Amino acid sequence: MSIFLQIVFQSGEFYNEESSFWTDFFLNVFGALIGTLTALGIFLLSVKHDRNKEKHKENKTISQRLHYFSSMVDNINETVKKELSSL
Repeated sequence: MSIFLQIVFQSGEFYNEESSFWTDFFLNVFGALIGTLTALGIFLLSVKHDRNKEKHKENKTISQRLHYFSSMVDNINETVKKELSSL
């Protein structure tokens, strides 16, 4: 027989097993805690990613502005040199 046909799913309570309120309660709390911590972790990772993205965007903007300013200063220097040489 195939291994897939040998799988047995067991769920629910068994007749000879006693149900414990505290066991069920703590299992539910533990499951909720794992879910909450996972969601919080994903949220914090997304916030960190967004901050890094904004920082990169800001650095790129500053770099572009510095490049523009440098180009303007170079152009002004060349113009001043030309004017001085023509005097």
